[in-house]
Amino acid sequence: MIPPEDVYISTTAHILPVSTPITTTRTSTTSSSPGQAPEIATTSIPSVGNSVTPTPATPSTAASVTTPATTMMTTTSAEVCDKCDVNKIAPDLEDPVNTYFTFDVDKPATGCQMVFQVHCMRSDTMICENINIFGTNPTGNRGIATGVTLNSVSSTLTCEADGSWSARDGDVTMISKIVCTFQGCVQP
Repeated sequence: MIPPEDVYISTTAHILPVSTPITTTRTSTTSSSPGQAPEIATTSIPSVGNSVTPTPATPSTAASVTTPATTMMTTTSAEVCDKCDVNKIAPDLEDPVNTYFTFDVDKPATGCQMVFQVHCMRSDTMICENINIFGTNPTGNRGIATGVTLNSVSSTLTCEADGSWSARDGDVTMISKIVCTFQGCVQP
């Protein structure tokens, strides 16, 4: 026969409904003198993320054991990658009727470094003498063009894990805004 002090019921968190608070119960035994049956003390310990306060269960004269729950704060890569919103640094176009900005994610997230191909283009048939794309950072506007045609310009931007933007393989960092310029544009 199993002694009653060795019998307890427990469950694992993965079989409980999500809305049910999860607690872990630890049982310890104490004995006041040799040869006497040990007293049983039970303490409820909240699982990480729950707001349940540990309380001794039974009996009131038993020595209770309280073990604090440890909360571990982690940030998932999805949370970090949410910082990589290229629309937050998109250019304010001088001629929004005839020009537009677009982008493509060039490479999937690695860790959370994301690479974007950004493009400023004309939607009309005009060709331009000078088209450029700049990255605005604390030192001013820096040219970041990696590809230029008669009616478009593109650049490769990298969004780092901390949400900051860089271009030209890290040569231009802390980009807070993209600026596109179309100068000397005429009908062909």
